[in-house]
Amino acid sequence: MPVYEVLVVEKPTIREKEDGKLEKLVFGPEITIASDEQAAALTALTDNDKVNAADKSKIDILVRPFA
Repeated sequence: MPVYEVLVVEKPTIREKEDGKLEKLVFGPEITIASDEQAAALTALTDNDKVNAADKSKIDILVRPFA
C-alpha cells in the first residue's frame, strides 16, 4: 500500500483575515498508509480530537504521496 503525508489546516474567514489572523495548523504532518489519497484524508478526519474540535467549514486537508 502507498504511504501518504497528511496535514489539516484551518483557514481564517475573510473577516478574520482582515483582523490579521493567519492559517492555523490543526493536525500533522502525519505519515499514513492508505489505499489512495481520499482514504488517507479520511484517516486524518477520523479518530482525531484536534480535527474534530476544529470548524469543519474552515479546514483544508492536504495530502501528498510520501516519497
